[in-house]
Amino acid sequence: MVYRVFLGMIVLMLASKHSLGEVIKPVLVDVPITKVFIPRGFDSNDRVQLAVGGELKNSCFKISSNEVRVDPQAKTITVKQHAYVYMGFCLMMIVPYSEVVTVGIVEKPGIYQLIDGSSGAKMGSIEVRSARTLEQDEYVYAPISDVNVEQFLEGSSENNSEKNKLILSGAFSNNCTEFKEVKVSQFENTIVIQPITIFNRPLSECIEDNIKFTKTVVLDPSLRGDYLIHVRSLNGAAVNRVVEFGF
Repeated sequence: MVYRVFLGMIVLMLASKHSLGEVIKPVLVDVPITKVFIPRGFDSNDRVQLAVGGELKNSCFKISSNEVRVDPQAKTITVKQHAYVYMGFCLMMIVPYSEVVTVGIVEKPGIYQLIDGSSGAKMGSIEVRSARTLEQDEYVYAPISDVNVEQFLEGSSENNSEKNKLILSGAFSNNCTEFKEVKVSQFENTIVIQPITIFNRPLSECIEDNIKFTKTVVLDPSLRGDYLIHVRSLNGAAVNRVVEFGF
């Protein structure tokens, strides 16, 4: 009974504020990072990306942008994850979040400690190697625009060896580009996909076109838990998805 009266008072207070024309703006706060997903294989020519995750206290928190600071002398990368807190009735439930963090090009090679800018806690490390080529990428990657994940439920009649699949999609800009191979590198909680292409004839014989493609990549069927799928793409870009496997 007391809880109902208290809740009713809050609703009346909010209603009276809105009736007076007062707009309650959301407040930007830092939220703790409890999980990190760090791909491997970056060099000093790459645009470094990773993902962070954690939990929001209730439904009034809405995830916002993140802030990154690189200190090449101290060899640290500090990430602050922001969220907006909205005023009003909140569902008292934990809301998990995951966000991609774009660090950018880290020119000074080395092993960098990843720091949560909110708590100061060390969350892991990321290695940036010296670039072995002046070009942006070591390989010519396919222009990936989207990544979809297919999973089959436990007990499904589908072939279990292909239970976890990625469908890569995009469009080649000419008629002589094709896939050479797709490298899959699985780490602790990240999977790096490298869709490598080749030209099947001299460039002088290529005709500009817009040739859409899809490419299926079969992953480990025993995957369980959250993974960052980091798919390299043309011109230093990447497509990132945090996926829960084994649901």
